Amino acid sequence: MGKAETVHHRPGKKKGKGATPILEGDGGLRQSITSDYDANSAVAGTNLVYATTHQFGAKKGAFGSYVQEAAIGGRRAIADESQLARAAISGSVRQVPIPWGDIPARPFLGVSDETSTQIIDAISDFIGEQWR
Repeated sequence: MGKAETVHHRPGKKKGKGATPILEGDGGLRQSITSDYDANSAVAGTNLVYATTHQFGAKKGAFGSYVQEAAIGGRRAIADESQLARAAISGSVRQVPIPWGDIPARPFLGVSDETSTQIIDAISDFIGEQWR
């Protein structure tokens, strides 16, 4: 099985708008990124629930599962314990993993190779100046 592929662009949602990158959407993830720093450290991140999965990906079932009952004409979720008991007796229950398939990592935070080199160079220059 090959690497997961995503459509690169989708039609713009608003009249007169062109195509937007598929993972950009309305820019909510980008706008949620905050940062803070002091004399000894710097941090950046977001509090969006889906950000960790977006950054690192997730394997099928990584967040557990839910119980689903077969119903005439399709499937329906089980609402309470009594429904679960009846469904278990009838054998019409199945566990559905969350997520139901692997989600590839799509990092949005981090340091590029070029930026990493610039950071290392700046630190080296700073340390070198301290020893002069």
